[in-house]
Amino acid sequence: MELTAKQRSNNTNLKPFAKGQSGNPNGRPKKEKCFGDNARELLQATELHIELTLASGKKKVIGLTSTKNFYHGLVGALIVEGLQGNVQAIKELIDRADGKVPDKIDMNAHMHDERGAQVDEFMNKLDPETRKKVLDASKSG
Repeated sequence: MELTAKQRSNNTNLKPFAKGQSGNPNGRPKKEKCFGDNARELLQATELHIELTLASGKKKVIGLTSTKNFYHGLVGALIVEGLQGNVQAIKELIDRADGKVPDKIDMNAHMHDERGAQVDEFMNKLDPETRKKVLDASKSG
């Protein structure tokens, strides 16, 4: 296959890198701090000083100090809320402390999508004993 004039002119500028030399000597640019990075940094702090200028032009200053870090303060606040009957706070504490309970999938539920219809059709073709074994295996696994 013969190259066109444009392809030949584009290829003349291409040169391989010298042996041992990177094609990107400065490396990948550092990513900007995202919300999660900033949140973790501030929550791990023991002192926090924030100055805000409101839309009205009024300035607001927030200064907080913690003997440990602000994670402890937030957990403490959740505990207080939970003890006052806030069910969402209780749920959040338990999920964070013990791990969230995984959702269970009912294999006997009727599936409405195309793949579900194929599964239903396949299961209906099985003899009752094999069908029971498949359902029992899906419940235990």
